[in-house]
Amino acid sequence: MFSDLNKKGRIVNNPGCRLIIALLAVIGVTCSSGQTEGAELDARTTVALTPPRHYQIRIIGNKALSKKELTKAAATELADAKKSGINPAQANDAAFQMESAYRQKGFAFAAVNYIFSENPGEKAPLVTFNIVEGPKVLIKELNLPGITLLSKHLLQPFFEEGQEGRIDHGNLIFVDAAIRSAISEMRDYYYREGFKDIAIEEPRYIFSPDQQSVKITIPVQEGLRYLIKNIEFNGDVQNEANRELAILNDELTKKPYFRRRELIVQSRIKEIYANLGFPDTLIKIESNLRPETGEVNLAAVITSGPQVTITALDLPENTKTKPSFIGDLILLKPGDTYSLAKKNQSFQELYKTGLFSRIELELVEDTSPENRRLQVKVEELPSKELSFEAGYGSYERLRFKTEVLENNLWGTGRRLKLSGSISLVGEKIETSITDPIWLGTEITAELPVYYLRREEPSFTRQEAGASVLFSRVFFDDWHGSLSCNIRSTKTLEVDPATNQDAQDTDYNLISTKIQTVIDRRNDIFRPSKGYRGYLAVEAAEQLLGSEVTFTRFTGGIRYFRDGPLNTVLAVRYALGFILPGSQNTSVPLAERFFNGGESSVRSFQESELGPHDLNGEPTGGLAYNTINLELRRHLTGNWAASFFIDFGNISPNQSRSEQGKTAYTDRSEVIDDTISNFFSDFRTGVGLGLQYLLPVGPIRLDYAINPDPNRERDERDWTLHLSVGMAF
Repeated sequence: MFSDLNKKGRIVNNPGCRLIIALLAVIGVTCSSGQTEGAELDARTTVALTPPRHYQIRIIGNKALSKKELTKAAATELADAKKSGINPAQANDAAFQMESAYRQKGFAFAAVNYIFSENPGEKAPLVTFNIVEGPKVLIKELNLPGITLLSKHLLQPFFEEGQEGRIDHGNLIFVDAAIRSAISEMRDYYYREGFKDIAIEEPRYIFSPDQQSVKITIPVQEGLRYLIKNIEFNGDVQNEANRELAILNDELTKKPYFRRRELIVQSRIKEIYANLGFPDTLIKIESNLRPETGEVNLAAVITSGPQVTITALDLPENTKTKPSFIGDLILLKPGDTYSLAKKNQSFQELYKTGLFSRIELELVEDTSPENRRLQVKVEELPSKELSFEAGYGSYERLRFKTEVLENNLWGTGRRLKLSGSISLVGEKIETSITDPIWLGTEITAELPVYYLRREEPSFTRQEAGASVLFSRVFFDDWHGSLSCNIRSTKTLEVDPATNQDAQDTDYNLISTKIQTVIDRRNDIFRPSKGYRGYLAVEAAEQLLGSEVTFTRFTGGIRYFRDGPLNTVLAVRYALGFILPGSQNTSVPLAERFFNGGESSVRSFQESELGPHDLNGEPTGGLAYNTINLELRRHLTGNWAASFFIDFGNISPNQSRSEQGKTAYTDRSEVIDDTISNFFSDFRTGVGLGLQYLLPVGPIRLDYAINPDPNRERDERDWTLHLSVGMAF
């Protein structure tokens, strides 16, 4: 019934009809002496035309779809209309594509006719496509008679996937192609659930008198459901394989049977045997189906072949990378029994170095089938990299960075980095060397050395330092690190007379830091799912030779969840706490926490949230909290927008100058004030953001309002931030 809609009101789109049209067009061109000037040619009745001419395209009668959408749908067919002309077959195909575009939007009865005509006052004649849209059809009812073993609610989502609306809400639009695609998906699902004899009939449509709704009936004959009863293992059954084979049997028992299960069993047995040193194992699967019970017994006949021992490693010689470095990453050594798992892990270790574009690990027969060499072939990537980066931040404003990398220093896989960055508030130079397999272990060792100068809102930091950092990836999404840090810090442009909290301005610091990070986001630049959490502890002690002592705790979590209408809910909580050393009553200004800015509480300028000194300069604190709630939505193309609410504080909430007191003289008083103020005096930011998405992160414009500004601190009513990268 529904297929007849394609024929209504114009030439049928089929190869036979096109051939007749082409033949008649040739006859018409050969025999006709021309056409009467100004006469219109109706494509439904006339097929003979003059040779191709340049045509103009006109579309009338369309409301639901724009002219741009319709011409895009028929872009291929109309591509030559303005260049070399258009014939009836092309116009017919274009009309068909326009109708298909309407069908995809639920206009099941849309019809497109076309007329060739002269165009008075214009050089080019006209092709007019007349649209009769008809009503938009919604699915009123979906019936699936014959379903007994599976739930209708389990199958219904197949019809809603990728479509507008829901069946149970009565607003799912009717698209015949989508219905047929859903039937195909449903058939595949039945098959995977063990219904190998599933039969689904053609859909039956009953339209309402006004053609605005349809009842759909799709009869289903489920047939018998087949389940695996047992897997029997015959042939060369190795004792070492019995445990893994038993696990495989338990995993698949009572699971739905379909032919691909046999391939799964075959693949799993080959993997089990390859890990035991049998790379040439052959498996034949025999199935015994019982139609009376739906039980399936599988029999696996195993021919193991020889157990292989690695006699030598054939390492590449004509490479920049030293063979010894490659050999250290190969887990299979001479004398070892072959293992597929170790071979695959060796491949991953080589791949993770980032040094190679192609890696091949192959077994080559040596003195006998039982003795084989492991041949390693690699193709190297260029080891040197040079990059330039430009950015912008509301505080730093323009910033530039350049970086030179040597990823394969002396052919050892070690990385040498030299980078320099500059902005309107400071500069930094850093060099580091990294060993990704320190002492042949899974530990990465790094030695960075740096110098920086940065103008903070209330002081200028000048710093030189070095670190020894050890890190290890424990799982794909979890890693930890341990570092020892030494640096010399000078705090400039600070007036101790007005800032009671600025006691130590020049000092040497030596600390150890331990940190763990878990990252399960689906994208590092614009995540829509997952979370990232971290926890770090840093201790600076006199025992290490540090002139200032403290213990710093920091941590946080970011959580992302996608929602309807292309939205993402993003939540962040970050906190920190500094405990002064046993002989200290203060922490240097450059080590304290500050809050406010483009990546924290956006209703404040950089570091402006919290306590201030008598000159109105921020003094920071020994603890902080930051909470961000953000609803992000993709708009169109590369554009996105967000609505956010930020909360944050600094503890203690007032500086000693604001309290009218002198500097702390009692360590316990510092700790008491910090703890008692830890969850108080939260400042707020509410605003809107606009982002233009780039491969390296979005250009972001955030406008934030401070609903309760503190006039004594000259807090602003609103703030505008322009920067690169998401706030978190």
